[in-house]
Amino acid sequence: MAEFLLLAFILLIAGVISVPIATRLGLGSVLGYLLAGMVLAPLLGFLGVNVTQLQHFAEFGVVMMLFIIGLELEPKRLWAMRQRLVGLGGGIYGPKVMLIDQDAGSGGDWMPYAFREAGLGTLIGTHTWGGLIGISANPDLIDGGFLTVPFFRFFDTNGRWSIENEGVASDIRVDLDPVALDRGQDTQLDAAIAVVLQQMESATSPVKPAPAYPTEIG
Repeated sequence: MAEFLLLAFILLIAGVISVPIATRLGLGSVLGYLLAGMVLAPLLGFLGVNVTQLQHFAEFGVVMMLFIIGLELEPKRLWAMRQRLVGLGGGIYGPKVMLIDQDAGSGGDWMPYAFREAGLGTLIGTHTWGGLIGISANPDLIDGGFLTVPFFRFFDTNGRWSIENEGVASDIRVDLDPVALDRGQDTQLDAAIAVVLQQMESATSPVKPAPAYPTEIG
């Protein structure tokens, strides 16, 4: 309990210090909280603070950050964004690709699966990691350690437990050349751009043009 209260006090002090500074610099209070977290995270980890408690604080912090964003979003700005929020102006209707590799796991596994399942575009790169079982309800131990508990996993639209230990295969395999990357050339990104440009030559927009303006009242 004492450690919990100390952690809460440290986070409170960090917010009290960082938010006014960020606001004075014109960055906003949300960015102030984020900067405080960036500074505190490595420091608390170095001091051996319980990671599970930090996780719970982070979840609460995300909720608070969204609440603060809602407070800072002025109605007139929301009204100015109405077409992008509820209309079709912000859609990307052209060809799309997604880059994946062996380091993509968890959400990095699920996202390319959903991308392919929805028929949004082409997966380019290498096979994803294949780690989608989530951990939660991690109990603390009396010696200060803790357990990570496999708690939930994913099944696909065919009713099959999948992706875990399987990953998601790319439609077009392109390895990241480390020698070329050292020269500043990203072989996977170059391949993705080439595929999109090729697909654009035959792509058509699904957005129908607006009809002619009416000439009669009603």
